[in-house]
Amino acid sequence: MTIATQHPDLKITQLTEHDAPEHYAVIDRNRDHLAPWLPWVPLVNSTKDIARFIAVSQAAWQGRRELACALRLNGGIIGGIGIVDSDQENQCVSLGYWLDHEMCGRGIMTFAVRALTQWCFNDFARHRVQIRAARENIASRAIPERLGFMEEGLLRQAAIVAGIRQDMVMYARLRTD
Repeated sequence: MTIATQHPDLKITQLTEHDAPEHYAVIDRNRDHLAPWLPWVPLVNSTKDIARFIAVSQAAWQGRRELACALRLNGGIIGGIGIVDSDQENQCVSLGYWLDHEMCGRGIMTFAVRALTQWCFNDFARHRVQIRAARENIASRAIPERLGFMEEGLLRQAAIVAGIRQDMVMYARLRTD
């Protein structure tokens, strides 16, 4: 599966087992950048860990519960994006994303989140798209704010990352917004 973005060189593609080495390499070189915000980073220690993640994600997508994708610029993997939870009964999805440190500040993730959000509304027939971001992660929070997501509230100490309890900010956008 491929999802186009409004950026001519940026594509979202579902991860496959062939992506494991490249996907792992991007994560491995970005550990210091990602670890303060993402609890799974310390658990990824080899290409085999990513291969297992991809296999589990592909099985979850068969049930339409999760979708793990690579973010590709000119064909090369520069990050990850996907549906981390899908509530089919209530037509709601939660998105997650991360980006190579060298690519930050260029608007790339804004293009990607916009495209995946529209895909969720139009192709996946969902009514609500939500994003949770650590209160201190200003760069990640700027994306839903820029895209017109409504800040719905603060989830106090809702995540533990690197042994630290973090407050999370909930954002959501409805198909009707």
